[in-house]
Amino acid sequence: MYVLDLWPENLFSVLDIKSKMLRRLAEKVSHWHYRQPDKIVVLSEQMRSKIIGITGISDDRITVVPQACESLYEEEILDADLAEHLGAGFKAVFTGNISPAQSFNTIIDAAERLKSEGLAITWVIVGDGMSRSQVELEVARRGLEDVFRFEGHHPVTDVPKYTTLADVLVGCLVRSELLEATIPAKVMSYIASGRPLALAMDGEVRSLVEDAAQCGLVGPAGDSTALAENVRAIYRMTPEERKELGARGKTYHFANLERSIVLGRLKEFVLG
Repeated sequence: MYVLDLWPENLFSVLDIKSKMLRRLAEKVSHWHYRQPDKIVVLSEQMRSKIIGITGISDDRITVVPQACESLYEEEILDADLAEHLGAGFKAVFTGNISPAQSFNTIIDAAERLKSEGLAITWVIVGDGMSRSQVELEVARRGLEDVFRFEGHHPVTDVPKYTTLADVLVGCLVRSELLEATIPAKVMSYIASGRPLALAMDGEVRSLVEDAAQCGLVGPAGDSTALAENVRAIYRMTPEERKELGARGKTYHFANLERSIVLGRLKEFVLG
């Protein structure tokens, strides 16, 4: 079993299920599945500890293997039409699902703060999801339509066209102990793209981005002030400094997270 998200924790982060009976049922079903495999692969040490606590599995039957992103995220594709469409200036790009777990109010709060400081930042949102209409309404309510661009759903092959034009890639999660053990796939694709990251996430994401890959800045989940500070810091870098920051991430990706490396580790564990 390859555990990419902890259940039922991931479910509870998106749906506020009040019923104790239903929560207990979801927990029982999820934990039953964790007890069935001969071997388990997880994404982080925190996730490993939680699964061991649930199952009592021995150390030799569980290991940490990071999630591999598709090689297409490594590409740089300069699309002249898209560049003209988005316009000149500093771009903070978000790609992926727009749901309650993504804590979009954190991004909106940061955008509002930075706009009030006179920073010329365009926030480009590429994706769709259950919270998109609410997010767009909140952006309009705060008078931020001039700094947000909602690009909607695009095929995954279009994502590199947007990340190539990004000055910084942004992402958030809600503040929740339930999600601290998760390293979102988005983070892996961001690192592979070779662009600086500014994230608001808890858990092992900070050590991965700031210490291991050294390709961005990470503040606490739900902390819009910290996110604004981190975006501001990257905004004030020279283009060369931003390029170097992103390049460090790409170097780390090819040394540690590239698909063939990850699959090799996975194969070794499964067959070992």
